[in-house]
Amino acid sequence: EFHVSKSSVYNYLRFNELTETLLDMIDEKKLKQKIAVELSYLSKSEQEIVYDVVFAEKLCGIDKRRAANLRLEHQKRELSRADIITILNLAESHEEEYVYFSKGELEKYSGKFDTPKEMENAILSFLEQYKGGNI
Repeated sequence: EFHVSKSSVYNYLRFNELTETLLDMIDEKKLKQKIAVELSYLSKSEQEIVYDVVFAEKLCGIDKRRAANLRLEHQKRELSRADIITILNLAESHEEEYVYFSKGELEKYSGKFDTPKEMENAILSFLEQYKGGNI
């Protein structure tokens, strides 16, 4: 009748477990629903700490994977502020290295080289010359 999936209904029901602050953030579109569902499994005090370190103090970032890590650790024990910061920062340290070029950005130059390795070597050579002040 309402064209809402069963999983969406379960997600909405999980919102009843959130603090008012996090609920408001969902309404303001400052917190994604999937992240909020993961956070709903934390205790109210843990949710308040997450709000403080992520949104108020901006000490850490949060995404669905980080929120899921918090949920998993919460199942083992009550999380302290230090635990939450460590878990969120640990997730950050395992992210991929910075990508300097977005996908497809170098495509227009790929025809000039026989292999991707040849292109990489040319870029590195240019950067070495640039760094040395020769360009």
